[in-house]
Amino acid sequence: MRRLLHALAMSVALAIGADAQQPLAAIPGRPLGDSTAAAAPLVVRGDTALFVPTRFGAFTAAQRAEAIQARLRGLTRVRLDSLGIVVGDDNTDITAGDIILMTVTEADASAAGVPRDVLSAQFRDAL
Repeated sequence: MRRLLHALAMSVALAIGADAQQPLAAIPGRPLGDSTAAAAPLVVRGDTALFVPTRFGAFTAAQRAEAIQARLRGLTRVRLDSLGIVVGDDNTDITAGDIILMTVTEADASAAGVPRDVLSAQFRDAL
């Protein structure tokens, strides 16, 4: 599991371990304004890697975060170059090989105050 988490840590502003020094507002996915209460932290190795800003369909932000954590725990090995972004019309998937780790929606991007492509890259890099 440690190997996986080390492999998932990418060289962006949110490298795991540096997270503790960052203000909460700098963590990707942190919603703006009133929607903050709905956001759910995605915790990796005891650190908040990102915030899942909104619900998606029947899933609350907290349920989405739990599902993403379960997928991350289920991976045994992942290569850095296998983390990808697959852009769709209404959402963007962050993948590890052929496994979808998470989906970033327009609602997520709107809540975070950034374009979906930017938020997707921030999330991929934070994982």
